[in-house]
Amino acid sequence: MKLRRLKHFFIPHTDTHAKAHLISPVGIFVWVALFIILQVSMNLFNTIRPGVLGVSATIDYKEVIRLVNVEREKKGLTSLTENPNLNVAAYKKGQNMFEEQYWAHYSPSGKDPWGFITGAGYKYSYAGENLARNFTNANDAVVAWMNSPTHRDNILNNKYKDIGISVVQGTLNGEQTTIIVQEFGTQPSYTASNPFSRLIADEEEVDVSSVLAEAQIETVQASDLDATPAAGIKIPDDPFLTSPTGVSPTLPSIIAEPTKTTINPFIIYRAVGFGIVATLAVLLFVDLVIMRRRGIFRPVGHHVAHLALLGVAASSLAQMSQGKIL
Repeated sequence: MKLRRLKHFFIPHTDTHAKAHLISPVGIFVWVALFIILQVSMNLFNTIRPGVLGVSATIDYKEVIRLVNVEREKKGLTSLTENPNLNVAAYKKGQNMFEEQYWAHYSPSGKDPWGFITGAGYKYSYAGENLARNFTNANDAVVAWMNSPTHRDNILNNKYKDIGISVVQGTLNGEQTTIIVQEFGTQPSYTASNPFSRLIADEEEVDVSSVLAEAQIETVQASDLDATPAAGIKIPDDPFLTSPTGVSPTLPSIIAEPTKTTINPFIIYRAVGFGIVATLAVLLFVDLVIMRRRGIFRPVGHHVAHLALLGVAASSLAQMSQGKIL
């Protein structure tokens, strides 16, 4: 008796020909409720055990630079040159996002991208910034940037000559997060009239006349600079900036390495979602076959509509991306 009742969860009822319990209206409601409970449980777990859920990935920052230059070369633009001071600026920006717990170009305390760039000893005539988070490889991040008009404009901006990248990891809003910071720049030519401009995705280009003054950095005359952009420029009490000998700064943690095992909630959500969609599709197909064998014909349109809805759900799950850009 119990076995007979159990099979009605999966196949149409023998006597009433009612749909299997798992694809009945009540069953669909239970599936949706279970998915919502999963999300609520994940959020609760994230509050109780911060840093366990999230994305931890190893991304080579040089691969990001290579892929960016590939996109520029496709458009006939010159390749960007890795600049160690922009690497420092990108690193400091990433660390600050974890320190102040924000995901934006401007920090809650008022720090902007340009302060990090000039604070790293890089004086610019043009500068820009792209951000990405929770991508597991460099290619997906660059593809996402290229699919966004404003981010693509930064990558393909012919005014830029230098690039700096940092991949940093930490806990952001309770989740282990991998952030890619991409800084662009062009150093001022040796003319007093060269305008300063800066650009980040989703913003208009802004001209300013006193970028260095804003950052409260002592102005260095062009004639005082060596061929290496950062040489001779020092900011007190900062171990990441140029050494007294003029050696370019290095950052051992520009390449992010997973610090611990994490549970990726995105993978869980998508796996459970695909599991539910696949189960419902199989049960609907079984229902159609069994009812035809019994000689009971339900309106085919209902099954087609249900399968179409499941197809849309599956397509949406396939197109979901855990990565975000800014």
